[in-house]
Amino acid sequence: MKNNIPTKVRKDMMADPQYMLALELQKTGSSTAPVQSPIEGLSRMLTGALGSFKEQDIKQDYAKQGEGYSQALNQLSQNQGLKSDELVNAMLNSPNNYVRDMGEEAYGQMIAAKLKEGDSPIKVGKGETLLDPRTFKPIFSAPSSADPTTRVTVNKDGTVTYENGTGLSSPLSKPTVTNLEKKVLDTTEQLARLKGIESSFNPKYLGLPNQLKNEVTNLQDRVFGDISDERADELAKSTEMRMNVINNLNEYIRDITGATVGQGDESKRLKSAVPTMEDGKVVFQSKLRTAMKLNRAALQRQHYALRNGLAPTETGYSLDEVPKLVNKRGAEIEREIRQSNPGLSNDMIKKNLQMRLKEEFGG
Repeated sequence: MKNNIPTKVRKDMMADPQYMLALELQKTGSSTAPVQSPIEGLSRMLTGALGSFKEQDIKQDYAKQGEGYSQALNQLSQNQGLKSDELVNAMLNSPNNYVRDMGEEAYGQMIAAKLKEGDSPIKVGKGETLLDPRTFKPIFSAPSSADPTTRVTVNKDGTVTYENGTGLSSPLSKPTVTNLEKKVLDTTEQLARLKGIESSFNPKYLGLPNQLKNEVTNLQDRVFGDISDERADELAKSTEMRMNVINNLNEYIRDITGATVGQGDESKRLKSAVPTMEDGKVVFQSKLRTAMKLNRAALQRQHYALRNGLAPTETGYSLDEVPKLVNKRGAEIEREIRQSNPGLSNDMIKKNLQMRLKEEFGG
């Protein structure tokens, strides 16, 4: 089966932590070190069997991915009459993630080539997205109401300038408001998931030895149905944390790609933005803090934009600058409260201020 997996897909499989865990389980199961009891010997044998089963299961999954990749490449090879930009567009719209990765790389090279020609503006049609040629991440999405097209200039220093025809109407149209309200809901849900991870976080559950130990405990529970209360509690807590982390990753991938599982380089890029069970303690906590900070800022900016009839990008504040916006509005509101209620106590001013800020920026 290994020879049937394309090299690009096989590299991802070899780097998959679950595949490495399967190999480690087999290594543990095949150990020739003396056993202290028959139960330990049986546990070692079952551990090796579990590793072998996991390896075959993972290989089958990657073999399917490889088959889809090969089929997508074969379909592309039949489009020899397409121009280069048409071929790139076909790759970007491929149902296969690996081919889309190739399309993003080719697209980035095309944009980079245009930049070398002299920073000439690049037209982006209604609802289309321009990718950064260095990171392949979206840097501008033309609104569906842009008329007739949006002209985007990506400067060599990385800055982006753009102009469109009539632009978005103000106040916001009903579809725009509905879309913004959905974003508020999505961001609120994502922030709640991150808080769940924070509450269940324990750094020891990130280590491969502890994960392996819990795999064996789970296997013993399934086979013998008898594990100590201490190990049962440990397994339950580690499982809660793992499920919170995996659920957040799956929902994040679905929000970005529309699919429940990312593949290849795309999956790696997406995982780099959220905490995963593959991270060490320092990286995991750093990702979690950053993700929560950005989600809070995004939610505050979305509430503010919705309340003031603006698109989030029209507030004039990036996510990093949202705290400045909150502080600025806080100072303005406090002055208003003090001027209109001279005899109000500081405690009441504080409560009124918090209520007003919550109305404008959400809870």
